[in-house]
Amino acid sequence: MQALRIFVRYAHTQGWCPDFSDCIKAPYHSRLGTPSQGRAWDEVVQLLEATNGKNHPSVRARAALMLISTYALRSSEASRLLLSDFDWKKQTVTMRRSKRGRKQRLPLRAEVTRAVLNYIRIRPRCPVRNLFVTLRPPFRSIGKGSFYCLTSRRLKKLGIASGRIGPHALRHARAMQLLRGGMTIREIGDFLGQRHPESPLFYAKFDVEMLREVADFSLEGLI
Repeated sequence: MQALRIFVRYAHTQGWCPDFSDCIKAPYHSRLGTPSQGRAWDEVVQLLEATNGKNHPSVRARAALMLISTYALRSSEASRLLLSDFDWKKQTVTMRRSKRGRKQRLPLRAEVTRAVLNYIRIRPRCPVRNLFVTLRPPFRSIGKGSFYCLTSRRLKKLGIASGRIGPHALRHARAMQLLRGGMTIREIGDFLGQRHPESPLFYAKFDVEMLREVADFSLEGLI
């Protein structure tokens, strides 16, 4: 649209046409109209159940997937987790949300605790304080791309290759699960660390069954 406006203004200076560039409007696009990015929650459960190996990559992957799917973490948020973020006495984990830039302390669930402790027991001894580090030396914290690889590779092994297959798909799946569990849009936004109060509506619009229940009432007497 911008290129077209520039061309019309140039054409006007050449006397080819009147200047109607202000009439050229871009079509309205709402991100609420984009397809769902999430997986079905049963697919997430299937993924977690299949990630049960005893080798180092599998143990690390299970810890990462448990944290991402339970707390709806972005890849960058999972990458920033530190060993010191886990308070084992109080059974809490502190995370830094990307959008709001604030710390969020949440209770540790038993299955998450087991997965993370299993990983810490075999985690390489190194000066890096990030929870997740590379499998081979020189040891360093792993980036967002590594979380995508360990998620997508395991989903493909389950025969799930279409649609979104990265960590963000698990984040969306968790949001939808919370919505179906009765959590309000505002509560979901706070849990996910959303900056804009309307952002969680992106998840709500995909629950057709819940929206159908809202619409299924009699308008008799109202119109």
